[in-house]
Amino acid sequence: MRRACLFLLLGSIACSGESSPTGPDHEAFFEQRTHDVTHTDVPFEIDRPTWFRTPEVLETLDATAIVAAGTDVYVGTTDGIFRLGDSGDAFVRVAEGSVVDAQASGDSAFFATRSEVIELSAGTVEVRTVPTASIAAFAIDGDDVYIAEPGRVARVRFVGQGTEQLAVDTASASQLVLVGATLFGRVDDRVVRFDEGPQIDLSDVHTIGAGEGDTLLVGTADRLLRYGEDGQELESWSIGADTFPSTDFTSIHERGGVRLVGHTIGATAFSADGTDHYHSKRWIPAQRVTAVALGPDGERWIATPEGVTRVANVTTTLAQRAAEDELRVDGHWRMDGFVDDSMGMAEPYDLDSAFTGDHDNDGLWTEMQIGTWCYAYAATGDEAFYTKARRAMDVMFLQIDIPGQAFERAGMKRGFITRSLVRDDEGAVFEDKVPRDNWHLETYAGRDYYWKDDTSSDEYAGHYFGIPIFYDLCAKTDDERQEIRDRIRLTTDYLIDGDYLLIDLDGQPTTHGDWKDLGVAANGLDACTDQHGIDYAAKCIESRHGGGWLNGAEILGHLLAAWHITGDSKYYDEYERLYTEEDYGRIVQTIEDTFTVTKPAFANHSDHELAMLAFTTLIRYEPDPERRKRYEESLLFFYEYEREEHNPWQIAVIGTVHAGDVDLAGAIDTLMHMPPDWRTWRVDNEHRQDADRWPRDRHDEPQFSRVFPYDEIRTMKWNGSPYVVANGSDRPRLLAPTPYLLAYWMLRYYGLIEG
Repeated sequence: MRRACLFLLLGSIACSGESSPTGPDHEAFFEQRTHDVTHTDVPFEIDRPTWFRTPEVLETLDATAIVAAGTDVYVGTTDGIFRLGDSGDAFVRVAEGSVVDAQASGDSAFFATRSEVIELSAGTVEVRTVPTASIAAFAIDGDDVYIAEPGRVARVRFVGQGTEQLAVDTASASQLVLVGATLFGRVDDRVVRFDEGPQIDLSDVHTIGAGEGDTLLVGTADRLLRYGEDGQELESWSIGADTFPSTDFTSIHERGGVRLVGHTIGATAFSADGTDHYHSKRWIPAQRVTAVALGPDGERWIATPEGVTRVANVTTTLAQRAAEDELRVDGHWRMDGFVDDSMGMAEPYDLDSAFTGDHDNDGLWTEMQIGTWCYAYAATGDEAFYTKARRAMDVMFLQIDIPGQAFERAGMKRGFITRSLVRDDEGAVFEDKVPRDNWHLETYAGRDYYWKDDTSSDEYAGHYFGIPIFYDLCAKTDDERQEIRDRIRLTTDYLIDGDYLLIDLDGQPTTHGDWKDLGVAANGLDACTDQHGIDYAAKCIESRHGGGWLNGAEILGHLLAAWHITGDSKYYDEYERLYTEEDYGRIVQTIEDTFTVTKPAFANHSDHELAMLAFTTLIRYEPDPERRKRYEESLLFFYEYEREEHNPWQIAVIGTVHAGDVDLAGAIDTLMHMPPDWRTWRVDNEHRQDADRWPRDRHDEPQFSRVFPYDEIRTMKWNGSPYVVANGSDRPRLLAPTPYLLAYWMLRYYGLIEG
C-alpha cells in the first residue's frame, strides 16, 4: 500500500503505514489540505453575449439605433426598423426607412428617418411625415417633437396629416436631448441650451444623452459628466481603472442605476457591481458601437454596423462552470487519448466546425488535463474522471513505447519521450508527416504511427506532473502502478545516463533538453565566469537569470517522483547530489536576479507555467520539511511579482504547501471572470487609456502595467502573458478549457474551495 502523509496545520501529521527506519519513506507524499482562508462556492452572475450578426436573425445588420421601450426592443438600421420577436432569438421587420435617430418615451419607441418620425407601441406603427429637408436628430416632448435639420431646430406639433410649427432656433444640431422641460443639443463640439438659461461651457463634446432623474449626460474628449436641468454639474468621471477605459464616446444610455456608454471601439457599462468593457468579437460583431440601450431586465444591448449583441446576466457557480467546461473537453479528443488543446475552426462562429490536429506539446497539455481529472476524481469519487484519465494515460505510455522501438534498433536504450504522435487513421494529419525527416514511421500493435523527435524539457515537465498525480490519485491496481513504475524508470534512467542531456535518435542532445550544470551561477555571474571562463558566459547568464530556476526545479522534481514511484534509492541519491553538490538547491530559489520572473522585459510566462508543474511535483515528494519551507518561500517570492495577474492556478500551487492566504480572493475573481468562450478571438486593447505601459516584452510586443479583467483580455492559457496589448485572431482557434479546470480542481482538492 502506498503511504500518504498529509502535513497539516500546527505541525500535526496524519500518515498511513510505517516509517522507514533507514531514511525517508519514498511512499509518503506531502499535501497541505487545510488553510486559513477558504472559499464557499455560491451563485454569482456572469455576462453572456448573444449575437445577432446574420440576416437570418437581423435582416439588415448595419444598426444605427437601438431602443428598449416597455417590454420590447427595437433596432433601427440603414434599411428598416426591427422588433425582437417573442422567442427572443431573432428580429422581425416592423417598418421601412433608413434610421438616423431614436429614443424611447414611456412604452413607445420613436425612430426618425430623414423625413419621418415613426412611433411603435404594443404592436402598432404610426408614421408621421415631416415637411423638412432632412432630419438629423429629434426629441419627443409629449405631443410635440423637436426636429433638428440643417441650419435650424424646430418644435412642431402633428395636426391631422400635417404639422404646426411652434418655434424655431438657428443651429445645426446633431443630437437633441430633452431634460425635464429643457432642450439641449450637441452643436458641432459644444452643448447648446435652447432657452434663456445658463449655457454649459464645454468643448470637445462627443455625445449627449438623457440620464435618470431629469439629468443630462455628456461625453467629452476626456470625461463623462452629469448635469441637472439647471445646467449645474452634478458628477464627473475621468478615465481610470474603476470608471471607463477610453473616451471617443458615440452614445449613452442610463437605466436602473446602470450607465452604458458606446465608444468608437467597444462599449462600457458602469454599475454598483463595477465596470465592464465589451469589445472584440468575443462580445460584439464589430468594434465601432453606433448605439446602446438597457433592456427592461437589465440586459445590455450594443449596436454596431455589423449587427447587435445582447449581453445578459446568467447565474452560475464555479462548480457549474467546471461541469460545462468538462463537456467542452469531450470535443477535444484526438487519437483516443490526446487532448487537443488548440483546435482549428473552419467557421469562427460555428463551434461544430472545430477540427483536431497535432502540436509539439501534445503530451504536455494532455498530462495537465490528466492531472486535472485525477484531482477531480480524488475530490469527488466520480468514476467518469478516472475513465478519462486512464484513456489519456494509455496514449502517454505510447509516447514512450513507440520511439523506444526505434532507439533499440539503433543500439540505444529506451526512455526517450516523443513530442507528439499521429496515427494512420487521422487522414491528412498523418499524411502530412510523410515527407518530414523529423517525424519517424513506426509500426506498433498493428497500427502505423509517426513520432516526432527533438523533444524539449517542456514535455518532460508535463509528464512528470501528470504521471505521478495519476499514480497517487487515480491508479487503482498494482498492475496499473507497475505500468507506471516501468516507464518512469526508463525515462528517468535515460536522463541520468545522458548526463542530464536529452539525447535524440541521432545521438545528439535535443535543442531544448538540457538539465546539466544548472547550478553553476548559484554564487553569481562573476563567480561563474571566474571559475569556468568567459566562454561559459552564456551558460552562466542562463543559469542565473531564470534557466537554473526553472530547469533545476524540473529535474529535482523528476528525480523525487521517480524515487517516490519506484522506491529505488538511486534516484533520491541523485536528487541529493544535485541539490547539495551541484548547487541546484540554491539556484531554484526565486531571487531578484531571476529575470524571467522579476523583469517585465524578460518575464517568460511559458516558464512560469512550467515552473508551476515542476514545483507541484517537487513539493509533493520532498521529504524534508526544511527544504519544503525553502520551496514555499521561493513560490511566495515568485508570487509577489505575479500578484497583479491573480492567476488561480499559481495560487492553487502555492496552496499545496502554504497554509496562509496569498490571494484566494483574486483567484476566485479570475475564475468568475474567465469567459466560457474558449475561442482565441483577436483582443486589441491599444485604445485603452486606463493603464500605464511597461517596457516591451521579450517578444518585443507592447504590454500594459496591469491586468484587465479576464473577460477583457486575450483568451488565456497559463503560458501566455495577460499584460500584452493585443493577441489572438479574427480566425480564432478553439482552446480546451484545461486552464480553468486545472485551477478549479486543484483549489477544490486542496481545500481552498469548499465542495
